[in-house]
Amino acid sequence: MIHWSTLNTSIIIIIIITIVIVFIIVIVIIIMILLLLLLIIISIIISIIIIISIIFIIIIILIIIIIIIIIIIIIIVVVVVMSTSSSYSHYHHHHHHNIHH
Repeated sequence: MIHWSTLNTSIIIIIIITIVIVFIIVIVIIIMILLLLLLIIISIIISIIIIISIIFIIIIILIIIIIIIIIIIIIIVVVVVMSTSSSYSHYHHHHHHNIHH
């Protein structure tokens, strides 16, 4: 009986050790997988952030360019309208006056 009990305890110890080892291995594997996932997620997030920032930069640059173009067009239009309207009105007025006389 004593022999059997010692054998039993040794078997139990072996089982416990194997369970602990398996548990440790599983935990390590899980941690590794989690770390990998975390790395992948972080890299994805970083890439997304980079992509978004690039898109934002492009959009901002485009907006700035569009605004500049609009401002230039407005300035040109205003200048042209001012000059033509003033000269035209002047000319028209003068002409009109001449016709009247």
